[in-house]
Amino acid sequence: MKAVILVGGEGTRLRPITFLNPKSMLPLINKPFMENFIFWLKSHRIKDIIFSTGHLLEIFNNYFGDGSKFGLKLTYVNEEKPLDTCGGVKNVEKYLGGDRFMVFNGDILSSLDLTDMIVFHKRKKADITISLTPVEDPTSYGLVPIDNEGKVKQFIEKPGQKEITTNLINAGIYIIEPYVMKLAPEGKNYSFERGLFPRALYEGYKIYGYVSDSYWLDVGTPQKYLKAHYDILNKKVNFKFPYKELLENIYIGKGSRYLKNNFVCGPLVIGERTEIEKGAKIMPLTVTILL
Repeated sequence: MKAVILVGGEGTRLRPITFLNPKSMLPLINKPFMENFIFWLKSHRIKDIIFSTGHLLEIFNNYFGDGSKFGLKLTYVNEEKPLDTCGGVKNVEKYLGGDRFMVFNGDILSSLDLTDMIVFHKRKKADITISLTPVEDPTSYGLVPIDNEGKVKQFIEKPGQKEITTNLINAGIYIIEPYVMKLAPEGKNYSFERGLFPRALYEGYKIYGYVSDSYWLDVGTPQKYLKAHYDILNKKVNFKFPYKELLENIYIGKGSRYLKNNFVCGPLVIGERTEIEKGAKIMPLTVTILL
């Protein structure tokens, strides 16, 4: 199955660090966020990936190339103007080959079982399956109430307190049958959340919610970007560390100089070619960044 990753946003909430680097390519434990993302897809046998880009395309291309060194096939399609979520997918439709496909918001950190979600979609014979995750405060997200069978009943975007009927939110991962995209206009700024999904529901398409309490985080603000690092260090989410674990829960890059008594305890990550002088104490939940 092919996947589309939406990475066209400018990451305005993370400025100024996104002026020169796309949000999805910011370092996460000293490797690009998107590198861990595509390995997550690869672990579920999703190896043909299309990037819908619009901001600093060359940074993705320069790092990943055609994907062959990662065991993947990568295609890049640039938006000449902002097209929103559904518009971005419509823009790459010709690369999907008329087959069922997945869509991912490019700023989520998750351990969702994508294989199980695909099985669910097939079993329900759904036209669209939307990943749903429970949150404590749903007021900043789109709510998706479902019935006992998992069928979506309505879409509520960023509700007020009186509109909250569920704590299940749209987690930004979709499985879509190709014929559904005929509902989307060509070359227009058009969203899944406020456009295609409500329209498809109104027209009688079968839309199901796949509910999972697996780890999920929208890494779109400085606070959540920091939280992503803490959660990785505390092993709340599946993540392949870029360095070897040379001391207990302490990961150290090549060429670094240190003494064992520099460290109080883990978890922590020391980037490559870091020099820690005698007498320095590195505390838990520390990440030294390789620049």
